[in-house]
Amino acid sequence: MIKRILLFITAGLLLTSCIEINVHYIINPDKSGKVETSYLMPVDPMGFGVSLDDPEGKAMEEMYKMFDEYPGVSTWNNIKYEFINDSADLIISATGYFDNFNSLKEKGMLPYEIQKEGKDTYFTFKTYLDSVHTEVEKSELKSLDELGITEKDLQDSVRKLKRNYKKGLGMFAMMMSNIEFNTTYEFAGTISTPNGNKIGDGSKFKVGLDGMKFQNYMMEEMDNDEYYESIIRGASPFDVDTEPSENKEMKRMVLEFLSGEKEDISKIKVDFGKPKFDYKKELKKAKKDWDSWKKKNAKYKEENDMKKS
Repeated sequence: MIKRILLFITAGLLLTSCIEINVHYIINPDKSGKVETSYLMPVDPMGFGVSLDDPEGKAMEEMYKMFDEYPGVSTWNNIKYEFINDSADLIISATGYFDNFNSLKEKGMLPYEIQKEGKDTYFTFKTYLDSVHTEVEKSELKSLDELGITEKDLQDSVRKLKRNYKKGLGMFAMMMSNIEFNTTYEFAGTISTPNGNKIGDGSKFKVGLDGMKFQNYMMEEMDNDEYYESIIRGASPFDVDTEPSENKEMKRMVLEFLSGEKEDISKIKVDFGKPKFDYKKELKKAKKDWDSWKKKNAKYKEENDMKKS
């Protein structure tokens, strides 16, 4: 999950140069629904005061990148763009339609699925967690005698290792500090924990990653002398690029950080009611709007395809 989140962040940076992404899924009882997206990005991310020669072309390029990030969504409407803050920032937004939430490749920050367990319905990423093969490696920590160092040497090594780790993390944290990702999941019904406690406002909840909070959170997590001492004594350092990289404590910290709540949001009970909206009716109108928009902006589609090839 850690690796997935970091890859999601990196993809957002590389594909759109985004500093703010807001995604809102609305899900009907038959798993159909829509996703409302809004991306804000700097026109001149390096702050050199460079103006755009082709503002519309830039907006269209970013829109097509956004569409490419949702391969399970085939129809879009309400497509808009706007330059704000004296044209220093660009906002693009659109609404996409999907016939089955489970078939989407991109589902926000966490790999949720809608699953049935007997008569109950759950919004969960249990399938993903079960697919992660967790191996518990027990490291035999070496004594000072075995290491051939004194207590003072050990503490000096801890300070040096911590400093180097924080220096490396600091580079990433600086890049992250102005970035914000938010995903809202809204259901045509009520949501709760498996034991009946309310989640979010009772029908929707949000998970998000605030860059500044992430920076502070990671800095606090990295300020742990016992962690560095265990590495020096022979324990393996945590590596997000190596699977398996999951454990219960890491899962708890990540979920608490993303949701800002103490409850476990990995499994949410959904009691569906009436549909939030008429999917077939809205989809029919959206297809007309989407066909018209694609025809009007065909040249930008060709340019985008050429850049990708």
